[in-house]
Amino acid sequence: YIDRKSDSPGEAMCLDDNLLMTVHDYRDAIYGGLLAHKRVVQRLQLAAAE
Repeated sequence: YIDRKSDSPGEAMCLDDNLLMTVHDYRDAIYGGLLAHKRVVQRLQLAAAE
């Protein structure tokens, strides 16, 4: 078993934050409908542009 977080804690932490943000946004899309989905797409595009 390899703990990747111990190799690069900063990167792993960043990835965890992005994952949590994405999961949260998709949950909003599921419960909030099309408007929330559009917001998810916008945030994913912004994240990809950084």
